[in-house]
Amino acid sequence: MRPYLGDLHVHSRRSDGSRQPEELGYQGAGTGLDFLALTDHDREPYTGGATGVVILPGTEFSLGHRWHLVALGQHIPRPMPKVGQVPEWAADLHEKGGALILAHPWTIIRRPESVATIEIWLSRGGFGRSRTVEYGGQD
Repeated sequence: MRPYLGDLHVHSRRSDGSRQPEELGYQGAGTGLDFLALTDHDREPYTGGATGVVILPGTEFSLGHRWHLVALGQHIPRPMPKVGQVPEWAADLHEKGGALILAHPWTIIRRPESVATIEIWLSRGGFGRSRTVEYGGQD
């Protein structure tokens, strides 16, 4: 059995990306990806049509200049948390079956146990041009 391949942090034209969600899905499928987490900045999760891959619902929250957190899940709590509320907010997200990813290598967080994954590589060149390594921090 082969592992599932995907990208847990993708932006579309709904925020600061360059392609429509459907285009991203078909591009990802064309490079061998099985799933994408469409995580547009401060937007409700994408619920659109066919894309060629499984779309995981998500949002990237911008909590200030250096604080970017990617929330994945069907039931992402609103409103977005303030920096000091992240651990409690993350626990609520986790209880609802979601996961929190610390986005961007330069982001700083005081309580890393609040996040499920830390992004350590950020590609600016599109699918298939880089490798992303994820660290799984939660069970």
